[in-house]
Amino acid sequence: MRRMESSENGEEPYDQLLRRKLFRKPAYDPERIHIEPDLHWMDSAITPFTRTTAGVYDIANCRWYELSVERVVTDQAWIVGEVERHLSSPPNQRFNSISINENDEVTFAFKNDVSRPIYDMALYDGPIEKTTLDSIRKRKYLSCHIDTCEWDGKKVAYKCIEFPDDVKSILREIRVREPVGPDFPGVAPILTIVIDPDTQFVDGIVLPLYHTDVESFANGPRARLRISELHRLIHTLSHLHLLGIGHGDICERNVVLNVTCENTSEDIAPVDFGEVAPEYRGDFKMTAELLGWCSEHFVWTEREKRAVVSAAARIEEGDCGDALDILAAMF
Repeated sequence: MRRMESSENGEEPYDQLLRRKLFRKPAYDPERIHIEPDLHWMDSAITPFTRTTAGVYDIANCRWYELSVERVVTDQAWIVGEVERHLSSPPNQRFNSISINENDEVTFAFKNDVSRPIYDMALYDGPIEKTTLDSIRKRKYLSCHIDTCEWDGKKVAYKCIEFPDDVKSILREIRVREPVGPDFPGVAPILTIVIDPDTQFVDGIVLPLYHTDVESFANGPRARLRISELHRLIHTLSHLHLLGIGHGDICERNVVLNVTCENTSEDIAPVDFGEVAPEYRGDFKMTAELLGWCSEHFVWTEREKRAVVSAAARIEEGDCGDALDILAAMF
C-alpha cells in the first residue's frame, strides 16, 4: 500500500490507497480448474418493459452469469435453476449470458461486462514481494475467496478480490503482516502480493497452504489437537498484542493447521485478520471461548481437558502468562 501519515484515529486512510476507477474481474479465467458449479442468486432488475435481468454467481468457479427474461420473474430459485439447467446441458459455445424471449426461445452469448464492478481497487508499493497475476497457475476453489494454486513451483493458497468489500479486507491482511515480517513465528506470512499486470491493481495475496481449519479438523475421525499447538496459538496472539496488533475475529474457522499422517495437529496459525465488529468481545475473550470450544470437541485425557479449561479461565481474566504455564505443563 502507499506510504502515508496515519489519520487521527490511527487507521490508515484507505481512500488514499485506492484508485477510484470502475474495474471488472475478467469474465473468463483460463487458469481456473473447473469444478461442479455452486450457483447463487445475487440480484435482479425489472425494467418498465417487463424484462427481468438477473445476476447469478458461481462461487465454486468465480464466474458470473446473466439471465434475461422477457417477463417479470421474482422467483430466485427459478432463476438459479434455469442457469443451472443450461450449464448441465450447455450449447456448443462459451457463454455467460442467457436470454429467453416471450416465446421461451433461448439464445446464448459471451459478454465481458457480466461481472459486477469494483470501484476502488488497491495499489501497493510496500516492502512485501510482488508478483504478477500470470504467475498464479492452476487456480482451484478451496473456500470463499480462497483458491489452491501453483506459484513459484509450490502449491499455495491464493486469497483474491472477488467483490468490493474484499479490497479493504486484503489491505488489512497486508497491513498486519508488514510490521511483523515474513518470519514471525505462528503467523502465516504473505508470500507475495499479486498484481494485475494490465492495471497494476492488487488482485490478491499468496499464503502458505494449510490442510484444514480447527472447526473442520474437529469433525474428522480420531482428530487430535495437540496441547502444544494451543500453547503456540496463545503465545502468538499475546506477542501480536504486545506489538499493538489485534486479530479481530478469533474463532475456530479462522485458526488453521497442518495435520500429520497420524491425524495430529501441527503448525497452527491464525488467519483472516479482520475488521473488528462492534459486538466483538476482544481477542483474549474470544481465544478463551475458542479453548472452551476445543475442550468440548476434541478428545483429551481428563487431566488435559482440565488444563485447557483452566487456561481458558486465565485468558478470560487477561492472564495469558499463567495460561501458557498451565498448558506448558501438559507437554
